[in-house]
Amino acid sequence: MILRAYPENREEIRRLCGSGALGTRIYGTFLAYGDETPGVAFWISPDAVFGLTDGALTIAGCPGEAHRDEIRFFVESIGPQTIVCSPETAELLGFKIVRQGPALVRENPGETVPCGGVARAEELGLRKLCGFLCDCETETFQVPEAGMFYIDVSHRVRHGAADGVLFEHEGTVLACALAGAVTETDALISAVAVLPQVRRRGLGRLAVDELCERLRGRRCHALRAEDENAEFYAALGFEENGRWAECTL
Repeated sequence: MILRAYPENREEIRRLCGSGALGTRIYGTFLAYGDETPGVAFWISPDAVFGLTDGALTIAGCPGEAHRDEIRFFVESIGPQTIVCSPETAELLGFKIVRQGPALVRENPGETVPCGGVARAEELGLRKLCGFLCDCETETFQVPEAGMFYIDVSHRVRHGAADGVLFEHEGTVLACALAGAVTETDALISAVAVLPQVRRRGLGRLAVDELCERLRGRRCHALRAEDENAEFYAALGFEENGRWAECTL
């Protein structure tokens, strides 16, 4: 049975999310928004957890054959625009895979410190960071509409469920890195961007290293597109830890 999840289900959501990239994406969003925001909702089943944010559905866990028809009917009933899950889940439920790639993880030892917060949101320069990421969009790296993107990231940072770093020189943004979902134990690095004129000078690696330092004590995850940035993430100490797939019905 698939049930709507509420704040009182927090520990069950946390257990089902586990310590992978997709689970971190769902649980970090739950910590930021709870269940009272339009367009955001969460559900749990005996072996999976579902998070819906503005038409994008993320599935974590290991849905079993016994629940296949129920989950497929449930997903069809909410009608997401896109679905992100493991390739195994996509195959089980008959989703059409649009693109996929390896999920990455980097162990990040150290004493865990709180991240984000209202003061951090002011210090970080979120409007510049979000605007820079929008300017760096590619076919495989896309962000929502600029205004909505800023509102979402700002909300997450203020609630301690996201963080980022921004490098500037004389008022020009050179590079940034964003962890769009942060929990007590894990973080998902959702964006890294460098100004084209200063690429291949180590600024991207520096941004990720500084972000990981802010996130110390938490495993750091990333979802890498197939055949993109393999050497970049390997040099930063990330290792493959399963795979992800973006799908449609």
